[in-house]
Amino acid sequence: MAVNDTLSVEALRMVPSELTRFSGQYRLLFVVLIFSLFPLTTTTVILSSLYSNLPRLLGQRKRLPYNSTPRKRILITGANTPTALTLARLLHVEGHTVLAADHEPIALLSPARVSKAVTKFYRLSEPASVARNTAKQEGSRITRIGTIVHSSQDVSKDSSVVELYSGDIDAILKHCGGVDLWIPCDNASISPEVLAEARNVVMSYRGSAIYPEEDVTKLSTDPVAFADFVAGLRTSIKPPETRIMRSRTEIHHILGDSQKERQYLLEKCEEPEDDTLKDMNGAIKMNRDSVMSMSVDSIFPIERRGTTVSMVLPRPTMNETYHSIADMRISKRDPWIIKEVIEGEKAMAHALVVDSKVRAFTVTSTPTSLKDTSLGEKANSTPAEYTTMSPGSVLHSTLLSFTQGFASSLPNDTTTHLSLTFALCETPCPTGTCRVIRPLSCFMLPHSSISLLALSQEHSSRLAKAYLVAVKNPESIDNMTSNDLLPEAAKDEGFILRAAGTKHVGIYSLPQDTVDFLLLPLLRLPLLRSSLLEVVERSAKFAERLLLWKEETFDWQDPWPWWWQWHVRMPTEFVVARSGAVRKA
Repeated sequence: MAVNDTLSVEALRMVPSELTRFSGQYRLLFVVLIFSLFPLTTTTVILSSLYSNLPRLLGQRKRLPYNSTPRKRILITGANTPTALTLARLLHVEGHTVLAADHEPIALLSPARVSKAVTKFYRLSEPASVARNTAKQEGSRITRIGTIVHSSQDVSKDSSVVELYSGDIDAILKHCGGVDLWIPCDNASISPEVLAEARNVVMSYRGSAIYPEEDVTKLSTDPVAFADFVAGLRTSIKPPETRIMRSRTEIHHILGDSQKERQYLLEKCEEPEDDTLKDMNGAIKMNRDSVMSMSVDSIFPIERRGTTVSMVLPRPTMNETYHSIADMRISKRDPWIIKEVIEGEKAMAHALVVDSKVRAFTVTSTPTSLKDTSLGEKANSTPAEYTTMSPGSVLHSTLLSFTQGFASSLPNDTTTHLSLTFALCETPCPTGTCRVIRPLSCFMLPHSSISLLALSQEHSSRLAKAYLVAVKNPESIDNMTSNDLLPEAAKDEGFILRAAGTKHVGIYSLPQDTVDFLLLPLLRLPLLRSSLLEVVERSAKFAERLLLWKEETFDWQDPWPWWWQWHVRMPTEFVVARSGAVRKA
């Protein structure tokens, strides 16, 4: 079964079509649950809002923390995601001005609009809406509700995603007078080429960005580049074998020299160019559903997943192997990529890297192994379920050391989020079995576990200031340099913010988990599709999440985005989707 390396990114994002994870009656059940809880959640949110605003209502002025960071103007894209809301809140508490931007298929539905941490929300352009959101004018303008109206001379319906996105960022920067820092929290479906071009726009306005140059992003999209980079590090942790194959002879050499039990995934993209493979926007890419690790048991000899054809070698018999290779179309102009199949437990290391130094770090692990992971999620499972790892564990220290080495080998000025995926494999050794760590892939967008680094006021302040180290422009809003941003402990080169002593072990979504762990098992029970024991077990798991996990969006000081997401945005999208389906019928 293919390992979805983008799964952890997708889970931390409130995509416009969240309801699509439920089908038919499940989707309707979800909406019914939302409306049935409306009185309780509304009361809770109102009381939370009143309590958080009590000092202001009593006429007390809010005081910023001692030695707080000088004020900056910060743009966060992908603002509808829980991670973006978390960052907006902790930066707002430190006194910074937060601007937010994201796609909004239906106007005014973004939960970021009702967050008190967001000063201004901008609605990014959708390719389908460009025709109606252009005008005969010089330059772009932004409406009262944040919709970007481009000049018909600058943008057309044939404009690429890169041009639209970078054009939106340029219009936002012109409208607000520039920003000190840009933090992309966009959906993982946004191409790295799109974000890299947006970074260039931000840099042209003398701003800084938590995103690397395009050459560095190739590590997240090209498995061969990633494997070569890791192989060149001074570490005993090595990646699975990954190479480009340009002839059948090269494939036979690999198979002949490999160990007997070892298997390989052979994969081909449709539009190769030299030694690389390209995605829809030209960036080097392989299918991210099967980037580095596959489980052999469920891969057919040849299958097509999206734009990728793949097979697992060697086959059960030598004749089958030779026959499969003989049927391939392979040449220097039509190469394939061969990757060693890896199975084991999955762990991920997540870091904030500023100037090639790790400033914040956490490790997460998943309850399922790579062998158990599939492209599709079961109806009663929660996607991208993970728990954080104790900073005192040996594995945590080992992955931190590897991540520091990885970051320090990047160009000196690299500033980015960095998430590394590892396989923890059990292998025979003279004393029995030992655990071998194999790095599989990386991506360079923030992970939701960053919320677990900001559970106390002290940690939130330090995390905010760690981000502001990236600000390089001395002529920013406050006319201060980045050396003034960190507390004394953080100025030490070895200072790294970690989730030490956290009371939460993971992130969950309350409405979704209510359906997954309570309602669905109960509804399946009369149909004999679940047992009483399963109902009890899943109810206990739900209670555990309420007590020990952190809700991904809710914050008692800023509760309205959570309420808006579940009681306004999602029901509206459901009604619109249903009405569209009825019209088509």
